[in-house]
Amino acid sequence: MEEKIVCLPLDEFEELQISAVRKGVRQVLKEVGLDGDDAAEDIKELRNLLEAWKDARKIFWQTTVKMATTGLLVAICGCVLWKIKGGD
Repeated sequence: MEEKIVCLPLDEFEELQISAVRKGVRQVLKEVGLDGDDAAEDIKELRNLLEAWKDARKIFWQTTVKMATTGLLVAICGCVLWKIKGGD
């Protein structure tokens, strides 16, 4: 098979690259369902959802640590009271 070489001026080559990238981006957006008129709003909603998920995870771990700390302090207080009251 004979190789065929195409020669283009640099500006035409760059325009071809830009065109190909734009076409690829449009195809990808279409495949993920973000090609409509409300795509920008959909992306904003996805960002808000992700931010809410991050906040929920942070609050979950904060609450878990607070509950564990509170439980440990209650147990220590219970042991101290038990010893003061004359426990074995």
